[in-house]
Amino acid sequence: MAGRLRGRMLVDVDKDEEETRRIREGYAWESSKIRSWEQIEEDPETGRLKSYQIEDQIARRKIRDDGPSGVRRGVIRFCVVVIDMSQSLRATDLKPSRADLVVDSIQCFVREFFDQNPISQLSVVTTRDGQALRLSNFSSNEKHHIEAIQKASRLGPGGNPSLQNALTVSNSNLASVPPYGMKEIIVSYGSLSTCDPGDIHKTIDTLVSEKIRCSAIGLGAELHILRVLTKRTNGTYVIARNEEHFRESWSSHVVPPPTTNRQVSASLIRMGFPMLERLEQPALYCNNPNLKGRFGYHCPRCSAWTSELPSECALCGLTLVSSPHLARSYHHLFPVPKFIALKDQSLEDLRLSGLEADKHEQRITELLSVESARCTGCKTLMRKDNALHLLCPKCLNVFCIECDSFIHDSLHHCPGCGNQGVLNHS
Repeated sequence: MAGRLRGRMLVDVDKDEEETRRIREGYAWESSKIRSWEQIEEDPETGRLKSYQIEDQIARRKIRDDGPSGVRRGVIRFCVVVIDMSQSLRATDLKPSRADLVVDSIQCFVREFFDQNPISQLSVVTTRDGQALRLSNFSSNEKHHIEAIQKASRLGPGGNPSLQNALTVSNSNLASVPPYGMKEIIVSYGSLSTCDPGDIHKTIDTLVSEKIRCSAIGLGAELHILRVLTKRTNGTYVIARNEEHFRESWSSHVVPPPTTNRQVSASLIRMGFPMLERLEQPALYCNNPNLKGRFGYHCPRCSAWTSELPSECALCGLTLVSSPHLARSYHHLFPVPKFIALKDQSLEDLRLSGLEADKHEQRITELLSVESARCTGCKTLMRKDNALHLLCPKCLNVFCIECDSFIHDSLHHCPGCGNQGVLNHS
């Protein structure tokens, strides 16, 4: 009986000490210094919820890297996506699992890729059980690639990957690429080994001679052979720190990488711009899915039928596109200049940043002295103490952080530069 009482007293003492410590230090959810809900305010004019913390807005701008401007980029890309579907993807260190993260991220990449590069083409290759399998051929059909990836994911990961076999299959896919196309291979690799049938360094030599750019995104530790591959082919190699970093690493490959004369030679490309038409009777069925349907396009060269753009004519091979597709591909060559943040800036600082401040000294001085300004895009009133003022270096209009992201990520045109004479500086 005495032993039970002593044990119960010890438990009570421990509970009292734990309760005292909780009162003194507070609970975990009470001691958190970051309270994101306190950074959200309601815009008094529009009623929208926005984050008005300048530090948070600066961090959001750092996440988006506008990249170097004034460089040569490939407009028509032929990209092979290699997916490691080995047993290493069964790990759950990344949520919900490595396999789910890889499949979801690559599907998002495919959608973004064709949104920003509509006249480029993709092909998907997987490696598992020591083999490499081509899931889809080169095409601009987004749904075709996504369905192929989903079909491969249903089998689940298994076996060991073979990097050499995957590179060999990818190289054979790129063998028929025309000289004006930019050849790329992007590898998603989660294993720490590779099961190859031969000397992989000879395969890398072949890729270098074929001027194929190889990049890799790893899920585990860095592999020496992937570092050698990416270094010799002028690619990039990134190890994902977490789920968000993995998705951002894939998104970084949406923008075409810089090219040189050695990689892609400048040449004229013959293209056709057909008009949408309606057939009185549906087109005859054939194995090509682009030839189905009653609405579609006639090739301007041979009058062959296709149901979607962009595509290649099944009869004469002419590239068929529309003018919006071409415009969306060319915006990488003429990007919107990076906006300048007017936070704690002086006139001399703006001169050092490359802005021609002497020509517009009166306008810039006015912007630096005002306490609030209206965004040229959405007309939101921005106070300098809680909102970042972003200046376009060409038209000298001020934008908010939301419009800055929309202009550089989606619109790819500055509304102030395109409406000079219509928009005023107020």
